Amino acid sequence: MTTEELAVKIVKYFLNVLEKKVPIKRIDIINGVGGGINTKIFLEALPKVKTILSETFGYRLLELNIKNSKLFYIAPRDITSHLIVPPEKQAEIALLHLVLMYIFMKGGKVTDTMLWKFLEGLEVIDELEEEHSYFGEVNKLITETFVKHNYLVREKVDEEGGVEFTIYYSWGVRADLELAKKDVLEYVAVRYNFFQGTTR
Repeated sequence: MTTEELAVKIVKYFLNVLEKKVPIKRIDIINGVGGGINTKIFLEALPKVKTILSETFGYRLLELNIKNSKLFYIAPRDITSHLIVPPEKQAEIALLHLVLMYIFMKGGKVTDTMLWKFLEGLEVIDELEEEHSYFGEVNKLITETFVKHNYLVREKVDEEGGVEFTIYYSWGVRADLELAKKDVLEYVAVRYNFFQGTTR
């Protein structure tokens, strides 16, 4: 298999798993394109993979180093690319950018209490209801999905004495790599009236 042929196979693999939005290990990519590929050939194909994804599909191939492991994933080249995702994903993306915007405006880190109070103020969450009519399962998206996808960091910090703890949220490595803070602010500002107008 030539480097060009391998690059095309890797691109197809990434596009097939795009919706999962989960970083992928190199071994999973190799197995996904048929296996039997050594590291040297894989690394030689990556520049071509990046070119095809960028010029043909409008995506960037990014690499994460998490817990001493290198993971790969693809992301839109800019924030406006999120507008072309399926309608069922629009609410999730809108919520993500709303949360990231708030964290950024508060200096880069907020407690869960601060975040929930902010979302309650926008009527995105309600103590009496588990699911929002537009945004869906907000609690699960923030505490599980966005954290799993490395868009948010959820950190549990023990208070003095170790009896109580506080949970903090900050931007995850994918948010830092994929999104410019200025673009997040603009994205949310344009849609602010829409957020205000959503009903439960």
